[in-house]
Amino acid sequence: MKRSLIVLLFGVLLGGAGCAPTIHVMDRHTVLEDEAAGEWPDFEKQLKVGSTEPLPVLFPKTAVNAKKKRLYNVLDAELVPAKK
Repeated sequence: MKRSLIVLLFGVLLGGAGCAPTIHVMDRHTVLEDEAAGEWPDFEKQLKVGSTEPLPVLFPKTAVNAKKKRLYNVLDAELVPAKK
C-alpha cells in the first residue's frame, strides 16, 4: 500500500508538472475600436465649416413634374374634405 502510494505520488509529480500548457492571450482592438479611436481631420473640418450657420437649413424645394403633380393630387384628394 505504501509503495503504490509513493509510485502514484511520484507519477503525479512528474506527469503533472510538465504537461500544463502555457496560455498566452493576445488582445487586439477590433476594426470598429480602431476607427473610433482614430483621427478624422476632414470630417472635423467639414463639421466646423458647416456649424457656422446660425439657423437650421431648410430642405431644398423639389421640382414637381406632371407625374408627381398627379400623385400629389391623388394623395391630397383623400385628405381634402368633400365639397357639399
